[in-house]
Amino acid sequence: MEEIITMVLKAILVPLLPLVSIYVTKFVNKYIEKIKQEREINERLKEFDEIDFYLDKVNDIIVTAVKKVNQVFVDELKKTDSFTKEKQQEAFQKALDIVMELVTEEGRLMVEKAYTDYLAYVENKIEELVNDLKQ
Repeated sequence: MEEIITMVLKAILVPLLPLVSIYVTKFVNKYIEKIKQEREINERLKEFDEIDFYLDKVNDIIVTAVKKVNQVFVDELKKTDSFTKEKQQEAFQKALDIVMELVTEEGRLMVEKAYTDYLAYVENKIEELVNDLKQ
């Protein structure tokens, strides 16, 4: 009786074994792919968080630079009514110089990842802040 059960099981299981192994392999490969996709998403999110962190820091530096130049340089010129177009350019350059001095290389690279042109980004932000301060 045991021999008959063994023969029947062999007759059924041996042909099914390759099919089962194919399905198990497909399942494992899909699971591995899902894990790879999740890891890739997590790495992208981490990179976005890092870019956001540096953008915040660079923006803080720009705000500080513009306010400093406005308080120390522009306000004095306005008091003496000598704030000319040339002085306006000088004030802009002073703010730009402060930002360039204070932003780290890593900060610059992160801004470039987000906006491509670091200098254009900083210049536009300075102009935006100057316009906001005028109002």
